Amino acid sequence: MKNFLIYYLPVYLLTYIAVAFIIPTYRTWKKTGVNPITFGKADTAHNYIGFVMKILIALLFVLVISFSLGKQGYAYLIPIPYLEITWVMIVGLGIIHAALVWVIIAQYQMSTSWRIGIDEANKTELVTKGIFSISRNPIF
Repeated sequence: MKNFLIYYLPVYLLTYIAVAFIIPTYRTWKKTGVNPITFGKADTAHNYIGFVMKILIALLFVLVISFSLGKQGYAYLIPIPYLEITWVMIVGLGIIHAALVWVIIAQYQMSTSWRIGIDEANKTELVTKGIFSISRNPIF
């Protein structure tokens, strides 16, 4: 199972980033002409959150690549042995795939109202149907 994950997790992570961020960004920009990424360089709490998110995504890539390159690099990340049990990994794979489906549904239902951050300049319709009737931000 671990050998499978060594190759599969980087592919899954790239797929998730594409589905959750890259494709919706491009789709929204292409349909509306508006850049849906609203974080800037000003010294505000809003922009700080965007900066922290970029760091967390970069660290996630480092973690997955370290895991995939083998035991030497991964050992420095202090792995948790009970999470490396086969049935736990299978359950984990099920959860991340359910999350991917959930994100795809949410992105589709949000359509061109999708933004990363708070867009003060371009107001969009508040999405309240579908899974947005249950949660204000179902992706997170």
